[in-house]
Amino acid sequence: MDSNSTRSRTIYGYVKVDGFSCGGYPLLLVRAGGRWLGTGHRDSVSVSPTTRRSLLFGQQQFTDDDRFLETSISPDLGTICLELDHVLVHRTLPMARQYAVLPSTSQKLHERSKATGHSAQFGKEFTRYDPGMMMNVTNEVAEPLERLAKFTFKYRSIDLLKANGIAPPDPPRPVQRPVAIEVIPDEDEEVIASKIKALQDQLVAVRKKAQRPVTKVKKEIKVEKMVFLPGEVIDLT
Repeated sequence: MDSNSTRSRTIYGYVKVDGFSCGGYPLLLVRAGGRWLGTGHRDSVSVSPTTRRSLLFGQQQFTDDDRFLETSISPDLGTICLELDHVLVHRTLPMARQYAVLPSTSQKLHERSKATGHSAQFGKEFTRYDPGMMMNVTNEVAEPLERLAKFTFKYRSIDLLKANGIAPPDPPRPVQRPVAIEVIPDEDEEVIASKIKALQDQLVAVRKKAQRPVTKVKKEIKVEKMVFLPGEVIDLT
């Protein structure tokens, strides 16, 4: 922000993402070209005296469950709001200030809602300060005196945010190993032709054998007749 104010004047920047308040922070004023330039940075939200949650972008959850058809959608969904106020700063104990109340998970919407494909989300809670150190630490509480400006931005598609390094990229896909293919060297055409001829000859022989008529042989017992001549002597011993 471009400001002609002096250092005695404190300017706070308050950030809201998708309608969720992410708190405020004093702008760092730097002298440049005869004017004071204020800069600020916000990447997490304070949820207790010692812990914070990261500010992220992620895929919006959708469902075909008709129970979510009546779910109200915030008009601030898909926006980032920055409010700049002239404030009066008070010192207070950490437990005396108010902290942001954030959802544990992103809001689930019906697939017919035609809402944006991504939304602001909040990471897992992490420790920022040692609880033992907070006993003697005071926090700043800003009392708004004057609204200086308000900016509302509609954030872009998730692909564009990823391309500009604002949203985390997709996890890398596992690389599939190529399937080994056995390469058989080409045989000589004459060798292949001779193998084909041999197989054809075998096939012809099998077919001829299958077509040959089967001759049935009738087995008979031959009985010889006993012939006796006149005057023949038969030895019975």
